[in-house]
Formats: sequence, structure tokens, C-alpha cells
Amino acid sequence: MSPSETRLLQRIKISRQNAIYLLCYSLFGLFCLLFVLPTFDDAGYWEDEIYTARDIGIGHITDTDPHFELSFSELTYVNDNHPPFYFWMIEKWTRMFGFSETASRSFSLLAYFLTAGVLLWTVREWLPEHSAAPLLVLVLFGGSNYHLTLASEARMYTLVLLWTACSLCFFLRLLRESHSALWLRNGVLLACANTLGIYTHYYFGFILAAEILVALVCVLRRRLPPRILFGLFAAPVLFIPWWNQLLVQYAQKNREGLWVRGPESTSEFLGLLARNAPEALYQLLFGISFQWPQTLALLALSAVTFLIFLRAHRKGFNATRWLLALTLTAWCLLLVNDVYHHTLTSLRTKYLFPVALPVLVLYLFLAIENLPPVRWVLLVLLLSSNGVALARGAGQANRPDWRSVAKRVQVIAEAAPVVAPDVDHRLCLRFYLPPAVQVLNEETDKLYPGEFWYVAPYFEWSDTMRQRVARLSSRFREVERIRVDRFVSLIHYTSR
Repeated sequence: MSPSETRLLQRIKISRQNAIYLLCYSLFGLFCLLFVLPTFDDAGYWEDEIYTARDIGIGHITDTDPHFELSFSELTYVNDNHPPFYFWMIEKWTRMFGFSETASRSFSLLAYFLTAGVLLWTVREWLPEHSAAPLLVLVLFGGSNYHLTLASEARMYTLVLLWTACSLCFFLRLLRESHSALWLRNGVLLACANTLGIYTHYYFGFILAAEILVALVCVLRRRLPPRILFGLFAAPVLFIPWWNQLLVQYAQKNREGLWVRGPESTSEFLGLLARNAPEALYQLLFGISFQWPQTLALLALSAVTFLIFLRAHRKGFNATRWLLALTLTAWCLLLVNDVYHHTLTSLRTKYLFPVALPVLVLYLFLAIENLPPVRWVLLVLLLSSNGVALARGAGQANRPDWRSVAKRVQVIAEAAPVVAPDVDHRLCLRFYLPPAVQVLNEETDKLYPGEFWYVAPYFEWSDTMRQRVARLSSRFREVERIRVDRFVSLIHYTSR
């Protein structure tokens, strides 16, 4: 066979593969439209989603005119804790489609769909000899309880995962092609992805810092040319205009105590961090925390066979070690941030998005480049555990449903006044209640009526809420208690 015929056959083979990938990606989009999108109206917003509405100027579910003005000299919205890009985007989206539960959550679903496409394309580049790897990453990503949960919320996390996927793609492409003429193009694309990421969520800075540290080590060891740092340091420079806003928000967060604080005892705090941080990382990947020490032992054994198999068969650029270095560095930076601030954010999977995609892709590498029996055990293990987590989530709410709570409050408010524990939960009720229904704020309206209903969110989880209810029970007589869902109870009090 002549060289021209060989090249033609290779092009035909690649075209067929691309057609298969496009078909599977289209089926993934169909899955999002037919099975994910219809669930968005099953429950009302929870607190963070209502804060999204507030931050773009939507005060009630019926409002149709958002107003979000981006400013680098003044805070763009009240009580803000995040950079502005997501809110700017969701404000434009709301003007076109409204802020109903389905409409606003659809923006996250779109970002989820685009992230899957970026993952498919990058895994195709990283594992060209495994034609099934891009399809498997679609299955793993589409079956992930963590990623599906984020895709069903009107928050910025799925959008920042899209920038994370783009950043990983261009960073590893920059490393692989650092000595070619394409380094500048990859550096510019990396700078764009990192800039959008850091302007979407501050915790994106952990993956950016990990990339800078890994690249610096390689440059200092003369394994990479210094010019690759261009794409990495461009994002921090472009973030300088917002730096003053970050400092203001940081001071406000410290002043108002909005951090997830750890125990006062340093030894107890460090012990809690050491025990639960690995389990949180496990839950991020598998969706549930079930017999995780045994699973970690299986993963360790799989890693040994992976290294043996990799040494014998792997040639050329190895994305695995770079992803592993980035993941460990970013995770360690998260832990260092917690130790410095005495917080427990690294124990909340919501804040682990800087390492969510690298961990998922590393797991795919561990499976796809392993011995066939080990490969299928790992894939079935991941999909089955996430399937259990998704089934549990479908049968049991994971967040308060303030639409349902407001419906109950609207009925009981006809008989007695309603008291919310603070301004935030009053805002959640007001978002769904008709304007004529009044809700008192316990923190500002100090005089309680002779008879009232008290809204007790997170009663079983919050020590503060239990103390408030106990204080009210000592002053008033409890008549009735209604449990709206797992998270919110309504308590009827009268004077003794």
C-alpha cells in the first residue's frame, strides 16, 4: 500500500471516529433535554438560587426586569461574595428567557453540555490510541451525581467548571507543544479561559495557582521554556482591576462571619480536616460515602497495575502525571487556605470544583489504561455508586424548597402572623409569597405577636436554630408543628 493510500485510510478512519463522537455528543444533548431539563420545575429555588435572583435585581418570581450594572469602582450588588461574570451572563439570559425555575437553571444545563463537549475533545487528544475514551468520559460525566446536581441549580458552579475544562485543555496543550510554533496560540487561549474562570468564582484561583506552580517548577528545572508562563500570568494581571473589590468582599466576609468555621480547638480542627477531607474528595467522585476505605484500597491496587501497564505500553506525551500534579497541588492549596482561615470549606463538595474535573479524568485514565478486568470493575464501581446517589436524590430532597414553604406560609398567614428567623430567610419567603402577605423578621422586629407561626429552617442541623426554638418555647406555648420538608418546619406559638 502506498503512503498516499495509507494517509487516505487514516483520514477516513478519523472521520468515522469524529462522526461517532458527534453522534454520541448529540445523544448526550438529547439526554439533557429529555431527562434533565424536565426535572427543573419539580422543586422551587433554595437559598443560594434566590440569592442569584437578588444579585441581578429580581426580587420576586414574577419579576421580569433584571438590573445588573457591572462596576469596577463600586460593589455591583449588595452582600456579594463572588466576582461578576456569572451574574452578568445570567442577567442577559434572564432578559431573554425570564427567571422561572426552568429558565434560569437551563443556563447551568447549557454550561454542563458545553463542558461535556470540551472533555470529549480533550480526552480525544490526550488518549488518541483509545478511541473509546472520549465516549467513556461522556458516560462518567453524564452519570456523575456531583455534576448533575450542579447542572440543576441556578448558580455559577457549572459555568466555572466549563472554564476549568478549557483551562486544563489549553494548559496541557501548551506543555505538550511548548517547543512548537503553536505555543503563543495556546497561551492566549489559556489566558482567556483562566481570566473568565477567575472572574466567575474566586476559588478558580486554586487551579490557576496550581498551574503556575507546576509550570514554574518545570521552568526552573529547565524542562520547559520560560515563555509558557505568558499564558499563566496574563490572567492575574487582567484580574487587577477587580482586586480592590475582592479585598472589600474579603473584609466583609470576615466581619459578618460568613465563613464555614471550624472548631475553636486547633487540634480538634486539624484532626477533623485530616479525617474528613479525603472522604469529601471520595464523595466528590463517587457521589456517596459508602465503605470508602475499602474502595480506596481497591484504587491503590488498581494504581499499581496501572503503573506497570503504563510503563510497558505508554509512549509519548503523558497527560496523567501533569493532571495528577495539578490535582494534588490544587487540593493542597484548598487545605492550606482552610488551615490559614480556620475554615472547613474543603469538606464541602460544593467548594471542591477546582479538582472535580481533574479527579474524574484521572479516574478515567486509571480505568482505560489498566488491565481489562480492572478497567470494567472501576467503571462499574463509579457508575453504580453515582447511580445510587442519584436515586437517593430523586426520592429525597437535598435542598429546601422555598416554593413549597411559601405555599404553606400563605395559608397559615391568614390565621396568624409569620416570623422568619433572619433577613435572608425572610427574603426567601418574600420571593414566592404574594406582596400582600407580610412576614416579620425576628432579628429586627423584636416584639412578638401574641400568636404567630415561626419558620425554623435547618432545625435538625443547626445548633443556632435549635437554641432559638428552645428560647421561644420557654416564652411561648407551642400549639402545633408542621414539617414542610426535611429542612424546614413551621411552629405555631401562642402566649402562655
